[in-house]
Amino acid sequence: MSLGNTQLEEDIEIYEFCIKNNCITIGFGDQIDFTGKDERQINELGREEKLSDDAIRSLNYFKNYLKVGNYVLISNGNYYVRALKASFEKLNEITTSGGYCLLSIDAHNYEILKFIFRTIPGGALHPHQYNLKEYKEMFQNAGFEIIDVNLNKPQFIFNYYVLLGRKIT
Repeated sequence: MSLGNTQLEEDIEIYEFCIKNNCITIGFGDQIDFTGKDERQINELGREEKLSDDAIRSLNYFKNYLKVGNYVLISNGNYYVRALKASFEKLNEITTSGGYCLLSIDAHNYEILKFIFRTIPGGALHPHQYNLKEYKEMFQNAGFEIIDVNLNKPQFIFNYYVLLGRKIT
């Protein structure tokens, strides 16, 4: 989920649109207009536009299941969070009972690189370096049942995932 990256010239328009309209964007979708589309129509349109199955599924979550008050969305949040455990606990606190939380993460594929990346000083990398198993455990320990794990973008060092969790009542 995104308000755009204000450090990138091409994202300033996204940021300004989101602020002006009090909304968020999903951060991908190739500027396709999904307005008024139900799940079946998004699946069809996504296939026509040659989007990945994971991208189509994420778009469906965002477009057809996102409800104000039910979901908490994070994008690159761990770049700016110092107390990650407390942040997961806050997610539980602000998510309604039985509500959903959609969590976007980048998870390490190699343990040795986690160690190396943690030692890089300054703001080059965020201080939280975890693999998928560790993120899932934090999410579950914060009181969420994991409903789905969506691999959005496989990469060599990090894989990018969206976790869908439901707050355990």
